[in-house]
Amino acid sequence: MQTLFARIAHPTDLSEESLFAFYHALRLAVAASSKLDILHVDDVPYMERWEDFPTVSQTLTAWGLSAEPLGDEEELDRVRRLSPYGKNPVHPLLEYIDESLPDLMVMATHRRQGLDRWLHKEIAQKLARSRAMPTLFVPFGDEGFVSPSMGTVNLRRVLLPVDWLPNAQTAVDATAALYETLGCKKTEAILLYVAEGDDFPATRLPERRGLTWGSKKRQGDVLEQILAEAEEGEYDLVVMVTQGHDGFLDALRGSTTERVLGGAKCPVLAVPAL
Repeated sequence: MQTLFARIAHPTDLSEESLFAFYHALRLAVAASSKLDILHVDDVPYMERWEDFPTVSQTLTAWGLSAEPLGDEEELDRVRRLSPYGKNPVHPLLEYIDESLPDLMVMATHRRQGLDRWLHKEIAQKLARSRAMPTLFVPFGDEGFVSPSMGTVNLRRVLLPVDWLPNAQTAVDATAALYETLGCKKTEAILLYVAEGDDFPATRLPERRGLTWGSKKRQGDVLEQILAEAEEGEYDLVVMVTQGHDGFLDALRGSTTERVLGGAKCPVLAVPAL
């Protein structure tokens, strides 16, 4: 199987709360046999605080995955720890994205505050002009669908809010790719359409053993209904399509996806529309 995630990037502030995002990035990198870049922008030049970075080899050993293809970050050149200098993360992250071209970004975000510190500062204006890419947001303090202690994946239910525009096919395909990459055995994916009437956006549903597709309709405020369904249905992941092609953060600015990020109690995978 050809992976869609050949290089995964994980920006981190080195806090304990952001470790859950690291676990998701590492587990995905192991499952996809992909390269993993862990980045921390430091405001002190030439101050490489490697000891503060999350430890890949120890985590893999604790998970019982030390023999997996990713291996040890010192022995195999599959994990890079990067600590570029910058008074703010804008230019170092832009340079990294332009040079390394990651296929997936995995980052922590404050629940309730959503993307405030990313979207309402200079970093948003700059990063919005970078290329679009799928981005997995893991709320601070939320374990998500990867067990911190065992590395096991618990992706039982996935919610996909859909609409006619943007087309939800990229979210459907991303869900199937994630399911297959992580080697899940049984997952229920629900397409949710919030609207009046009997119509329902058309999508092609990929066939994967153990992956079942369902659909639901709700009426009312779109944001309220998505968040209500996500909580009531005890979903492990929300997958949403973002509008626009200019950048992965630009596509989120002021959108339903951004607002879902601020209120969701589980990880959110944002994928750019085709």
